[in-house]
Amino acid sequence: MGALVFVTSVPFAAGEIGRTLHNLLKAMSPQDRARAIVVALDVAMDTAEFAQNFPGARLVLVDSHDESGRFDFGGRHPARWIYQQTTPWHWNSAAVFRVLRRLAAEQPLDYIEFPDRGGLGFVATQEKYLSAALGDARIAVRLYGPTALLLHQQSSARACPSLALADQERKALRDCDVIVAPLAPVADYVAKWLGFSTEEWTPRVLLHAPPVLAERGDALLPSPETPVVFDAEMQGVNRPDLFIRGFAAFCNTNPDYRGRAQLLAPAEGDDPICREAALRLIPAKLAARYDLVPPRAGEALSHSIFVAPGVFDAFCLSAYEASRRGAVPVLNRDNPAFGEGTPWIDGVNCIKFEGGALNLGRALQRALALPQPLSAVEVSNNPWPWTAAPFVAATAPLDGEKPLVSVIVPHFNLADYLPDTLACLRAQDYDNIEIIVIDDASTDEASAKLLARLRGEQHEKFRLIESPGNVGLSAVRNLGVAAARGRYILPLDADDVIDPRFIALAVRALERHRQFDMVVTQAAYFEHVAEIPAPGEARDLDDFAVFIGEPKLAGVRENRFSTCSALIRAELLRANPYAEAMRAYEDWSLYLRLVQRDVRVLVTTDALFFYRNRPASMVKEDRDPARRAQFVHDMLRNAVDVSKLPPLAYLAFSPPPPVPPVVVEHRIDVCPFDMPREAARRLLIKAAKREILLCRIKRFLMYPLPRQRRHQRKRLREWKSLLRDVQGWR
Repeated sequence: MGALVFVTSVPFAAGEIGRTLHNLLKAMSPQDRARAIVVALDVAMDTAEFAQNFPGARLVLVDSHDESGRFDFGGRHPARWIYQQTTPWHWNSAAVFRVLRRLAAEQPLDYIEFPDRGGLGFVATQEKYLSAALGDARIAVRLYGPTALLLHQQSSARACPSLALADQERKALRDCDVIVAPLAPVADYVAKWLGFSTEEWTPRVLLHAPPVLAERGDALLPSPETPVVFDAEMQGVNRPDLFIRGFAAFCNTNPDYRGRAQLLAPAEGDDPICREAALRLIPAKLAARYDLVPPRAGEALSHSIFVAPGVFDAFCLSAYEASRRGAVPVLNRDNPAFGEGTPWIDGVNCIKFEGGALNLGRALQRALALPQPLSAVEVSNNPWPWTAAPFVAATAPLDGEKPLVSVIVPHFNLADYLPDTLACLRAQDYDNIEIIVIDDASTDEASAKLLARLRGEQHEKFRLIESPGNVGLSAVRNLGVAAARGRYILPLDADDVIDPRFIALAVRALERHRQFDMVVTQAAYFEHVAEIPAPGEARDLDDFAVFIGEPKLAGVRENRFSTCSALIRAELLRANPYAEAMRAYEDWSLYLRLVQRDVRVLVTTDALFFYRNRPASMVKEDRDPARRAQFVHDMLRNAVDVSKLPPLAYLAFSPPPPVPPVVVEHRIDVCPFDMPREAARRLLIKAAKREILLCRIKRFLMYPLPRQRRHQRKRLREWKSLLRDVQGWR
C-alpha cells in the first residue's frame, strides 16, 4: 500500500485546518498512521514531539525559502522572487510539489490531501496531468473555506494578489480528483458561489466530517452568571460585530443576567480593521461586561453559552467540541454549516437564530430559559476518504498517432528575429508540425529579402502567407488559424522562442485528457538567443512571468492567463477568433473570453516559453498609463460577457486598496568589513551611489513591465536608505 500524504501550512494547534489534521492523525488506525506523511510548509514543529503524539507517522518540514529542486528532472521552475510580485502562494504550491515529487520517487503515493485555503494543490493537480510525476496518487482537496468566500464577507478592498489566490484555489478544486466536504450543504454552497456546475462538481464530492475528539461532559443548564463566548478570530466572515450587538441587546432586555461576554484576545488570524470596527461597537455602559481572553478549551468551554454568529463555516469544529463538552451552542441558521441538512437541530442540540443582532439577543434569552439541558450533537461516521472508491476522470489511451500541430507565426518587419523562431520550431522534439508564417505587409528591406528566400523554401509542412495589406496582429493570426490544418494550434510571435519539449508535452496531455482544451506555460524573458538555457541546464534568466491559466477574478485586472503562446485545440480558435478591432492585449481578450465559456486549461510549472525583450516590443506600450488604460478598456469591452461572469465576479471590479509607501530602514551602525570605519564608509557610499544610478536606468530603460518597475523602485528606496544611514557614520 502506498503512502497517505497530508499537506498543511498551519500548526496543529491553530485554527480549523490545524486541529482537523491533528484529529485525523489521532483517529486513524495505527496501520494508516504508519503510512501517513505530513508535509508542513513553513510550520515550526518539533519532530520528537510529533513522533510521540503520532507514532508511526512521518513529518516532512518544507521551507518556502528553499529554492532547491527547481531544476530537477530537467525542469525550469521560475525563481521565488518572481512569485512574490504576484502571489507567493503560487510559489508555495510549487515548493510543496517538488517535495511530493521527491517522495513519489522514494515510494508510491496513494492519497494526497490538500486544504482548499492557500491553493497548495494547484501545481500538483497540473503536473498530475502534464508530467504524471505523482504516479497514480489520488489528489484530494478538503473544504475549509476558500479565499473567495472570505473576501466576499470582508469589508476591505481586494488587492490583485488576493484575487489571484482565490483563482488558484478554485483551479485546484476544479482539477483535483476528490473534493472532501464535511457536510453536503457546505459542498453545495461552495459550488454555487465559485460557479461550478453540478455535472463537474457533484461526482467528485466525498462527504467526510472531521473527527471530534473532545471528551463528553455534563450538559449545562445556563444560569444568570453563565458566560457567553465568541471563540473565533476577528474576521468579517465570523461576524464579531453581530456578537457584540446581540449580547448588548440581550443584556438590555434581561437585567437579571449578570454574566459576561468573552471574546478572543488579538490573534494572528485577525483582520485588524474588522477587530477595530467591532470593538468600537461595545456600548460604554456595558464595556465592563466584555472580556478579551486567550483561546478557550476543555472545561472552560463546557460552562458557557457558545455563540457562532458567522455567516460561513465549512464545519466549525469548535461548535462540535463545545456541544460535546456540555456547552449550549447558539448558531446562525444562515450559515450553511448549521442549516438544514446538517446534524444541528434547533431546540434539540442547539439554539438557532436568523441572522440579525436582535434575533441573536432573543436566542440568548431562549438559551438562558432552557427547561432542560440540550443533547450533544452527533457526527456522521463516513468512511475515510482514502478508502472510498475514487472518482476517475476521463482519460483517453495514447494510440501512437501524432496529431498535426499548426504553428502560426505572424510577422511584420522582424527579419532579424524570425530565423531564431523558425530554428526553435525545427528543433522541437515533436515532429508532426506545420509552420505557417503570415506576413502582415512588411515594409523594411531585410524583411523583403527574408520573405523572398522563404517563398522558395515552402513545402507541405512550411507555408508562407502574405497579406495584401497591413491588417494588424489579430487579423493576421486569424488568417493563420483559417489556413491551419492541424488538430492543435500554437500561436508564436516572430521574435519569440519555444522550448523544444513544449509541443510534445502539451499534445500528450491534451490527447490523454480530453476535458482540457489548452496548455499554457510560464514565460522567461531574454534579449539574445544565446541567453536561453538548453533543456535540462540549471540556469536562470533575468526575469519571468507566471500564470495560473483560469483566473476568472484576477484575470479581469491583469493578464494572469498566459502569454500569446499556448497550445489550443483548433476548433476552439476557429469558434473564438481574435478580436481584430483591438490594438493590443488581443491574447488577453481571447483567454478571458474562453475562460468565461468554462474552457479548461492546463498550466506547466516550468518556463517553456521565451519572450524577447526588445526595444520596440508591443509590451513596452504598457509604460504609458493613459495608453494602458485605453488598451484595458478595449480588452474588457470586447471580452467581458456579463451573462457568463461567476457569482463573485464583482470582487474583480471593486477598487483595489491604496498601496502604502514602503519605508526601508537598514539601521547599519556597525562596520561590516575588516577595514577602517572611514574607508568602509567611503566604499559603501560609492557602491550605493552606483546602485542608485543603475536602478534608475533599469527602471526607465530596461524594465518595461509594471511589476519590474515596482521591483526597481523598491531597490532604489533600499539603496537610498542605506546611503543616508552610512553618510551618518561618525
